[in-house]
Amino acid sequence: GKVRVNGEEVRRLPIFIDPEQDRVEVEGRTLRGPERTMYLMVNKPAGVLVTAADEPGMDRRTVLDLIDHPSASRLFPVGRLDWETTGLVLLTNDGEMANRLTHPRYGVVKTYEVGVRGIVDESAIGAVADKYELQARREDEEMGRESKGEIKPSITLSHSSKDGSVLRVTLREARNR
Repeated sequence: GKVRVNGEEVRRLPIFIDPEQDRVEVEGRTLRGPERTMYLMVNKPAGVLVTAADEPGMDRRTVLDLIDHPSASRLFPVGRLDWETTGLVLLTNDGEMANRLTHPRYGVVKTYEVGVRGIVDESAIGAVADKYELQARREDEEMGRESKGEIKPSITLSHSSKDGSVLRVTLREARNR
């Protein structure tokens, strides 16, 4: 007698409802319908954390502090960018989509544009890719994980000038640092 669907008391189970159309009450309180799925793109500036909440007592700005939206408390960031890194961050309340984009098992390729000082030549690009792969394999070994698939990033020179170079770095699996 505690559950009503469209005003009628439910006495037998199972009962199937359409959450878009049926009104469900439990102990006189109407349950809200399904939450609207949201996807927001945020251009993260430097000095902002990509997390829903900072550690207690730290009081640093997070990407959620950058938006003024009624659903902000139910959003979370997809992936990570370092403290000083700028760029696109997705915010959503869609956990399944976030998992498919971030979990290594799905192999979603991620491409970053990285600005560096100086003019970068092909040998330096190769050295950075080799160092990344070596560090990733060492980390896997220390953690007792088996390195799977291609770890080495694809790095190409997008353009360069006297002020610096821009590299396009494509990763199959993002690693810390």
